[in-house]
Amino acid sequence: MEENLFALSLSKCQKLIDVMLEYENNEGICVVSQTELSKRLSLAQTNISNAIKKVNVEDLCVEMLYPGFYKVHYKNLFERGTFSCIWNLMLDAQEDFKLVFEKNQIIADRYGYKLKTVQMFKSYIKTGWLKHVT
Repeated sequence: MEENLFALSLSKCQKLIDVMLEYENNEGICVVSQTELSKRLSLAQTNISNAIKKVNVEDLCVEMLYPGFYKVHYKNLFERGTFSCIWNLMLDAQEDFKLVFEKNQIIADRYGYKLKTVQMFKSYIKTGWLKHVT
């Protein structure tokens, strides 16, 4: 079965969190460089930085204290944060598809989400359409 872009993105970001937590010390600080994360996940360092930005859109999931020192504030991206918000929007769009055609700012205001989260939601939806239409 083919995974969609949302599932792939969630999986990649969740793996990043899981690997970071392997380096967590007794004080709850993950001591690991982006170079090491890049090697462990077989991703370019730019992708590591982008994944951290993505999980931090709605709230602070991964806090960089210093380069190579991170605090992970929660472990399950599906239950909280950006991906959880996008999933909620997807579920609501399934109930009322007109949501997909509303202006981004109106959706963001109604749900209390960041504009970037709504843009990501629509991007995942459109990518799924194009994949199944073409």
